[in-house]
Amino acid sequence: MQQGLTVRLGLALLVVVGAAILLSSTDKPVFTADQKAFYADPNLVNFVLPGLVLKIVSGEIASDGTMKVRFKLTDPRGLPLDREGITTPGAISVRMLAACIPKAGAQYVAYNTRTVTSPITNRSGVQATSDSGGVFQKVAEGEYVYTFATKAPASFDKTASHALANTTRLGESCAACHATGREFGVPRVHAR
Repeated sequence: MQQGLTVRLGLALLVVVGAAILLSSTDKPVFTADQKAFYADPNLVNFVLPGLVLKIVSGEIASDGTMKVRFKLTDPRGLPLDREGITTPGAISVRMLAACIPKAGAQYVAYNTRTVTSPITNRSGVQATSDSGGVFQKVAEGEYVYTFATKAPASFDKTASHALANTTRLGESCAACHATGREFGVPRVHAR
């Protein structure tokens, strides 16, 4: 009888302690009200994986010098990502660059450049930069065509090796024309 009373008291104590723990825990939200994910369905937030994969589908330079690149944005499992962050959490800032290797050249020469000055040495230099003022066109979920504002010069060499590259706020990747269709995880620099 003494043993039965001890077991009942032990179980009663376990129930009281367990109830106290459950009632005292507070569920803190994972996101704050100033983050887009706070308003998203939790299943969507859990579904989208961190990471970015950029796949260059194609690139072209028209006879008038208009340059276009078609690309896909996905997460590591292949889920299409919305560049503007409307249907998937988080906007992706994509900037495009174009360059070529002139005949008898060994290095790419960018179509867009800027002059920068070192705050340490006060020396200036010319640096490749991204295109500005181009247009993104959504062609499918996670798939876009970017039309450069900058055109290739009228005298551009159609036989020269050209490269289309991008930078995002998550890192960089580069795809030469001979790498069309390859996937580049970000960050990855100068992939060939």
